[in-house]
Amino acid sequence: MLRLSGARPGPTLWLPDDRPIAYSLGGRDGLIVASHGLAGRLSPRELDAVLAHERAHLRGRHHLLTGCAETLGRVLRFVPLMRELPGAVRLLVELAADRAAAAGHGPETVRSALLSIHAAGGGDTALRLRWLARHASRPARFPERVRAIAGGALALFAAPVLTVGLMFTAGLVSCW
Repeated sequence: MLRLSGARPGPTLWLPDDRPIAYSLGGRDGLIVASHGLAGRLSPRELDAVLAHERAHLRGRHHLLTGCAETLGRVLRFVPLMRELPGAVRLLVELAADRAAAAGHGPETVRSALLSIHAAGGGDTALRLRWLARHASRPARFPERVRAIAGGALALFAAPVLTVGLMFTAGLVSCW
């Protein structure tokens, strides 16, 4: 009944693994996969924040966005901006899920869980931690669904539109 109402996307499958694992599988029914090692390493509040992060991926259809970005990146690999699109979209959906989790559990809880899972804190993790510190506590101006749709559309269409514009400009300049 909860799934039909849309109140709670997907069940959680718990893996008997000592490593801290958490990810979601998109699709019609959606599924969150987590490990006992994750539950053992995090406090109950941190674990709830991580699961909220994964539910945000399912609610926001982030798997569809990243799949479209991967496809565009492979098909239009000859365009430099399109080669960068998959990585950029992956980072943006992680930031969106972090923000959703922080809205319900507080940015410090999400930061703490992220640090516990990714102890090194390099690369995208460091960027996510900085972003959480600066932006997660600000109140949202628009509903989450509107932001998700607008952000997804922008992420998918910005690079192709910019590429077409640059090609058009290059064509005009070369004809001159």
